[in-house]
Amino acid sequence: MDEISEDLNEQLQRCMDQQSISTYEIAKLQAKIESMEAELESLRSAQGEGNRVHSSVEQLKRVFKAHLQCAHPYDKPSRYLLLFYAIECGLKCIYLRTNSQHSTQDIEPALLKSHGHDLARWCRLLGLSSRLSPPTTYLRSIKGKVTPYAIDRAHEVWRYGVDVNREDQMSVVAWLIELSQWISERQEIR
Repeated sequence: MDEISEDLNEQLQRCMDQQSISTYEIAKLQAKIESMEAELESLRSAQGEGNRVHSSVEQLKRVFKAHLQCAHPYDKPSRYLLLFYAIECGLKCIYLRTNSQHSTQDIEPALLKSHGHDLARWCRLLGLSSRLSPPTTYLRSIKGKVTPYAIDRAHEVWRYGVDVNREDQMSVVAWLIELSQWISERQEIR
């Protein structure tokens, strides 16, 4: 009986030793995972969130003017696309100046991710009057099944050559031109 008891005690001790070793190994792995997560976060921050390209107020101001100049005359979708991007850059420049920020990196990441191209949203954030609200909510496609594209997708419609209702398109272009004039008059852009 004593032998059985000793044998069981030895087995118990080995199990406890193995458990200690396993617990120690698990703790080491957890520490390594935490270290790797911190390193990954550091790399993401260094590259910008999701490899997003950031630009300064001065860069946004310069590219607003350059895109606007290249977009004129506003006579075809490729130029509408440049006009769209000019407006986006101009609105973000004004937003940064209004909020005493220096770069798009200072803008809340969720705002850039979910509303980066939503010009109507940037207008609302800047408190623009309803006079500068988009004239229509959608650009309707004209081929196949009628698909409405939200205004914040206009850059994609023009980039990919999607045929849309001419009246919708010209209404959006007129709005963009009006916005470009408003932006050009702003002190933040001069």
